Amino acid sequence: MAYFNPKYQEKLTLRKKIIVMYAITALYLAASSAPALSIETAGKISQTEAMSSEVYFRSGLSKARIKDYVGAIADFSKSLEQDNNSVSAYWARGLAKTQIGDFSGAIDDFNSVLNVSPAAENVYYMRALALKEMKDYTNAIEDFNRELMYNPQNENAYLNRGMCKKELGQYEDAINDFNIVLKINPNNIDAYYNRAGAKWPLEDFKGAEEDYTAVINFNKHYANACYNRGCVRYNLSNYQGAVQDFSIAIDLNNEDMESYFLRGLSRLFTEEFAKSIEDLEYARKLSLAKENYKMYEGIMDFIKIVQEAQ
Repeated sequence: MAYFNPKYQEKLTLRKKIIVMYAITALYLAASSAPALSIETAGKISQTEAMSSEVYFRSGLSKARIKDYVGAIADFSKSLEQDNNSVSAYWARGLAKTQIGDFSGAIDDFNSVLNVSPAAENVYYMRALALKEMKDYTNAIEDFNRELMYNPQNENAYLNRGMCKKELGQYEDAINDFNIVLKINPNNIDAYYNRAGAKWPLEDFKGAEEDYTAVINFNKHYANACYNRGCVRYNLSNYQGAVQDFSIAIDLNNEDMESYFLRGLSRLFTEEFAKSIEDLEYARKLSLAKENYKMYEGIMDFIKIVQEAQ
């Protein structure tokens, strides 16, 4: 039986969470005075300079709200030039850096926060997400563990920890994390999707099919879920069901070479030979357009198989 890998797992974007983090930072600033200075620093910096640090910090927050992250980083850096003990400025600058893909720089800023405040809320979580983006899954898991010590109901920490474990091939442990997410929030579509992806390499195709079905019930336009369920059904020898899923995936993306190819293979087993060749020919055309010559040659071989089967 052919074994097909699932399409890439959807990444949880940092953007939505980071916007929330900025709101938290802004509320903190509004409810408090300017960032506190150490006794030593206070003796060296004039009142005007101290105010300047706060002004730059507020300006950085304003720029971040309108997604001018480069400008925000510049202002947070100026704020830190005036007060290099400002935990809020390091925190906000780290968040802004994640938005421009500077995850290494973000980690440095989050480290600065933790050096001053080891129990700072959400910092381990955000550092874990940055580590995950850098594919440092082992250290990301450690930070998610720390986050869960402080916030044991953080479903996104369990979800992302599970995704890291899945990337490391720790499929059963990953499934356990996704199970916890679904106990906290039974409507978490990402948990179903990623749990299916963890069940797949364990060859629990039936379980994967059930989870992809749950995803599709939440969102019938989820093209990757339709494609992946089609692959699972192919592995379960449910070729008619596979044809239906690949057809939906094609309706959602008519340039999906893999769906045309696999629908063509599925139709070989349902003895729809003419339609099988039609799908394979179109997949070959797409592979040539994408300069995927290895795929092109492979499809040619399958076309010959179908022609001989007629």
